[in-house]
Amino acid sequence: MIKLLFYSPFAVEKTINSLKELSQLAEAEGFKLHHLALAWAIKFVHLDSALIGARTVAQLEDNLKAFEVLDKLTPEF
Repeated sequence: MIKLLFYSPFAVEKTINSLKELSQLAEAEGFKLHHLALAWAIKFVHLDSALIGARTVAQLEDNLKAFEVLDKLTPEF
């Protein structure tokens, strides 16, 4: 049996608001939301790898800025 997941409008709105808040926090620290996401994936102990999907050298260099975020990630952040 296949179960379909339906998200309530409240859950979608809450997720969007959370992402906006995270984006503002990231920008206040001088980086972007995707840097924060990659840094979290790298630091997360139960994750073995993080795929960045860069197609150009510029994208790769930008994604590597996530390593600068690692030291800023704390349980409070």
